Amino acid sequence: MKRTLFLIASSCFVSFSCSNASLEQLTKEQILDDFRSSAEYQTYKRSNNLYAQVITTFIVEPAGVKISTMNAGETRAFQRYINSQTKFKIKKVNYTPVNSFE
Repeated sequence: MKRTLFLIASSCFVSFSCSNASLEQLTKEQILDDFRSSAEYQTYKRSNNLYAQVITTFIVEPAGVKISTMNAGETRAFQRYINSQTKFKIKKVNYTPVNSFE
């Protein structure tokens, strides 16, 4: 019982701390962790769709962090996550189709 209460209190503290962190201080890992736990990413992962393998790189502002997505489905999920779940702005800086025949 004490362990459960400790875990709940700890997760509330971490959640509160992260939500109060300024956008400029968030790391790439924090942004990716939040994205991967989002409904947008989970929907993408559960889909049985095939997507073109295209590496797209974004700059997340105001954090100034580069995030790369690996295919069109993940790119769409990331853009939806940014637009609906965050106060970030993103700028596409690179779009590289992957040629599987090389």
